[in-house]
Order: sequence, then structure tokens, then C-alpha cells
Amino acid sequence: MAYLKGGMSSEEEATFMRQLESDKELKEQAIAMARLVKGMKDVGLKRDQEVKEAFLSATKEEIEELSVSA
Repeated sequence: MAYLKGGMSSEEEATFMRQLESDKELKEQAIAMARLVKGMKDVGLKRDQEVKEAFLSATKEEIEELSVSA
């Protein structure tokens, strides 16, 4: 996960890349994790856009009602 977040030093990254080249299972796991993270990010961005659109289309009364009930 540190690799996907850019949290490895250059030495750690080089070691990890060598491990990926020699360990097929690790490489498959890394690819699966990268796809999962991308999918979660895409869903989050879509949801953020939906919330933004809902907020922009809401009336003042709807917003006030939601803030009181929260």
C-alpha cells in the first residue's frame, strides 16, 4: 500500500520493483490492489459529484431542513 501512496523511499521502491519482477504472486496482488484503490477513488469522485450536484440543485428550504434534522 505504501507504494500506491508514494510512501516508499527510492531504495524501498527499487527493492519492491525487483520483488515484483521475481514474484508473480506478489505482482498479481499489487495489480489487484492498484485496481481496487482506483475503483474506490472513482466511486468516491462520482459520489462527491452527486453530492455537489444535489446541493447545488437544492432549495434554501431543503438545505435548512437537512441542517436542522442532522
